[in-house]
Amino acid sequence: MTSNTGPLPSTNLAMIAMIYSRASTVLGSAERTSEWLRTAHPGLDGQTPLAYLDRDDGSAAVLQLLGAIEKGDVA
Repeated sequence: MTSNTGPLPSTNLAMIAMIYSRASTVLGSAERTSEWLRTAHPGLDGQTPLAYLDRDDGSAAVLQLLGAIEKGDVA
């Protein structure tokens, strides 16, 4: 029997889709969102938002960063 201690893959996909949608709203286009998701950011310990989502607190941190970008607090 295999033990699964992490989130289910469908949960991860739903979270990525939600973050992609939020980022598209904040950043204004799918192209900018795709680039942003693959660009390292100092606010995420120098990791890309996509890579940071693998952390336990990753989705909350990425959403917080998007909120700061939306408010103009982060470039």
